[in-house]
Amino acid sequence: MTEEAEKRGLSLNELLQLAPMKGSEVVAGDTNTDKLISRINIIGGPDILDWVRADEFIMTNGYPFRDTPEEFALLIEKLQEKNVAGIGIKVKRFIPSIPESLIKKANELHFPVVEIPPNAIFSDVVRVAMEEIFNKESEHLITLYNRVQEFSIQVMQGNDISDVIYQLEKLMGNSIMVYDLDGNIIAPLLEEVLDSGEVFKVAQDIESKTGIGIATIKMRDESFRCYSTPLTVEGLLSYIPFIACIETNYKLTEVDCLTIEKVSSLLNMELANKAARKKIEHKYLNQFIQDLLIGDVLTNRDLEIRTSSFELDLHNKWFQVIIIASEEKKGFQTKEEFHYFMKNLSSTISGQLLSTTLHGEFVLVAVEKSKALLQQTIKTIQTELEKFHVFKKQQPNYVLCVGDPVHLMENIMTSYQRAINVKTISEKFAFPERIITFKDLHLFRLLYLLPQTKEVDDYLDELVGPLERHKKKGEEYIETLEVYFQSNRNIRATADKLFTHYNTIVYRIEKISALLNIELENPESSLELQVALKLRKMRQDKGITVRPVQVNKRKMIK
Repeated sequence: MTEEAEKRGLSLNELLQLAPMKGSEVVAGDTNTDKLISRINIIGGPDILDWVRADEFIMTNGYPFRDTPEEFALLIEKLQEKNVAGIGIKVKRFIPSIPESLIKKANELHFPVVEIPPNAIFSDVVRVAMEEIFNKESEHLITLYNRVQEFSIQVMQGNDISDVIYQLEKLMGNSIMVYDLDGNIIAPLLEEVLDSGEVFKVAQDIESKTGIGIATIKMRDESFRCYSTPLTVEGLLSYIPFIACIETNYKLTEVDCLTIEKVSSLLNMELANKAARKKIEHKYLNQFIQDLLIGDVLTNRDLEIRTSSFELDLHNKWFQVIIIASEEKKGFQTKEEFHYFMKNLSSTISGQLLSTTLHGEFVLVAVEKSKALLQQTIKTIQTELEKFHVFKKQQPNYVLCVGDPVHLMENIMTSYQRAINVKTISEKFAFPERIITFKDLHLFRLLYLLPQTKEVDDYLDELVGPLERHKKKGEEYIETLEVYFQSNRNIRATADKLFTHYNTIVYRIEKISALLNIELENPESSLELQVALKLRKMRQDKGITVRPVQVNKRKMIK
């Protein structure tokens, strides 16, 4: 729903206070005397409707209707349709009084009618009223000029866009929000009172209504009027960048809307320049992060140059790689979501976060002063991801696969390799935790380190081969055995999980025991068989066999 902004001008009430209008009074439509007047018009001929315009206050001595005062009432409805602000009628000279039929019609339409005394001079009314209107419009223009001038100075001085927007908020007295060309949201005042999810939701609400004038948006179940204008041509991006003013403190005025329109052009040019520079910087930074992850950095001199050019302080720091693994890639739906998540996340940790997309996964490199701070950062990442899923109204579907903490930049690739190992193994086995490190893999760490030799293959064949080779029931027996061990060797629980009759499970366990020629109640035999099943599961899918990350042959030169 669109609404009008409060305009500046001379109201009918203010007009009646002017000296040339002394003795005038409202005789009809007194409930609508706060309407603003843009100009005064004197009408003396019969063709009044051909000369009036919207927001005018017209004055007449009634001469055209001196012989047919009853037709005067028919004029009111036409003036209302043309959105005239009101009519002043001088009495006594040509008409003795304002016709009752006109007053009745005006009251029905809430159209202001003013009776002007015979001694009033129309030219004095026009002169004084137009001076007042001009002064108010001048104030309007001066305010607009000062705002745009101050905004331009801030931009030309190279100030950060967040600081520029904050200064604009102070000038206008209301909250400003910018959704820029990189998917970032800038809202200095709102970000002090709303959390990240709420700010993002408000931005989406405004985006859906950008370009339609003043609209109503929701914040924490309250309604606020808002005026927004797009920053770029619709269709160039997957969303509509905008600048908006939200009526959080003072009523939106016409000059507020004009301010947003005027600064939007300057802001668009500045953001376009910044976006172009940032795109180039991001490309090279992204490549640098990937080089660190795969070990493709040549010399310490190369490190020095690249960290300096990106203004990164990576000396004497601790590093830890985190892969955000999401079920069926249902984490971040768009790059804008990930950008906003990273922006908010970076503001909540003490150190730095480097991010990239590698092999289709979001990869983070946490940079902190100590190992203890790395642990806090990982917890913060989990907290923000939980908030993100609550905001998206989704069940959490992510796992943070965490590599080892390392103290040298050249060892970041080792941390990344560990994170990949964690991810690969966690995809094969169900882990309840949302944060998984290599240490959390327990027995799987040892199984992962076993080489793929003939001896290991023979060992597996000896233990589970008889089940695999069973023509009809092999896979069924293996599944039953795995669930049996998961259920702590409880046959009733195994039957329930497999939706199978209790006696059927008893039969299968006896058959498995006979095929393998072992007693499943024997602790040693049971342990050995459980290890073999886990090792088999790790190796059964050759397409995702756990392998070390291939490190580039060009090593870092000390």
